[in-house]
Amino acid sequence: GVVLMLVAATVLPVAVEQVRQVPEGVSPVVGPSVALFTLAAAVVLSVRGPLSWRPWSPLISIAAGCVLTALLGAYEVQRVIDAPWFGVPEPRFPGFDLTPGVEFWALLPTFAILTLVLGIKVISDTMVVQQASFREPRAIDFRHVQGGINANSIGMVLAGVTGTPPTQSYSSFSVSLINITGVASARVGYAVAAIFVLLALFSKLAAALLTVPDAVTGAYLVMVLGLFFVGGMQTVLKDGLDAQKTLVVALSFAIGLGVHGHDVVADVFGETLGALLGNGVMIGTLVAIGMTAFLEWTNPRPRRLETDLDIAALPSVDEFLSEVASEMQWSEASTERLRSAGEETLETLTLSEDGEPTGSPSRLSVTARPVGGAVDLEFLASIEQENLQDRLAYLTDDLRIPEANEISLRLLRHYASAVQHQKYHGIDIVTVRVEESR
Repeated sequence: GVVLMLVAATVLPVAVEQVRQVPEGVSPVVGPSVALFTLAAAVVLSVRGPLSWRPWSPLISIAAGCVLTALLGAYEVQRVIDAPWFGVPEPRFPGFDLTPGVEFWALLPTFAILTLVLGIKVISDTMVVQQASFREPRAIDFRHVQGGINANSIGMVLAGVTGTPPTQSYSSFSVSLINITGVASARVGYAVAAIFVLLALFSKLAAALLTVPDAVTGAYLVMVLGLFFVGGMQTVLKDGLDAQKTLVVALSFAIGLGVHGHDVVADVFGETLGALLGNGVMIGTLVAIGMTAFLEWTNPRPRRLETDLDIAALPSVDEFLSEVASEMQWSEASTERLRSAGEETLETLTLSEDGEPTGSPSRLSVTARPVGGAVDLEFLASIEQENLQDRLAYLTDDLRIPEANEISLRLLRHYASAVQHQKYHGIDIVTVRVEESR
């Protein structure tokens, strides 16, 4: 979330500066006027326009801004006229050099940090895209996040081999496009990719895109970056903010935004490394990672239990949780609450959605982390079930006899103050927070 907000906050001044860019000899009033008109058209079409027009609102607003620019005599149309209709890009291959020299070792730390930041950025993008893709809130499916990281990694490797800019830099704007158009279907994404490949052969269209006035693109970026900032806020606030998270978010965002574009970091680390770390997104991400790692390292040491994922493991899990409560000097009521939450979680994991035993052999790792006046229980296993967060969200409060597969879920919702289920390929992580009874 911090990364997303910093990307929006650091790029926004560039977008605003674009609004002022007009051809030589054109009145400076033209840029802001065109930008305001483009922004108004996009807002009206997105909020009050016909539903069938909504997916086309970005294109229509950009076209409207271009038309107004042409009427004001500030549109450079000659480049479009001179461009041929059809052309094939010239194939060029930069070649390989597998003998790293001094430059390679000098840039290696920079690229290592950059890779870490871009990896976190694509995780953030994928999570926000999932949140924006469904009408009803759902838990994040981290299997899709893994797929996004893999696809992005392949794309960046191919970009490095062919010597082209990586596509990952532009993935963040998918979130804003989904919010504006309301279109999130994967099939549409495949169709758009195929269309882009075909359109790359039409030089006239490429020239038209390159001649879109700066004021028009600046206005569009202002709206997109605003939506992007909100997406970052939603990510930060999704699981709530305690005092520690608030401090991490506040400091990382403030430091990242504060040093961006200034020479404070370069004065400390020198020109080469300082140029990279002086980027607000980079330094903000490193501060967030460092503070989070420090908080994790200084937390009380967790206790861990390894056993089989089977209802027969209930006595060992119950004894383990009793010891944890005893070490924290919890009352009998709090201890029973913790044990009951552990029991219902184990039953939920070992039973299928129709209430029958899964029968699939798997190992279970239970970790107990004291967090102030609460305990975070982390269950690691591989289960073939729907996300528990979604199943809990689907439960209704109607007065009726619950079905067999709902009993453990309802009891778990009663004993636990929060339940989070992260599904990965080959592993599931269920985190259950149990607070001390007052």
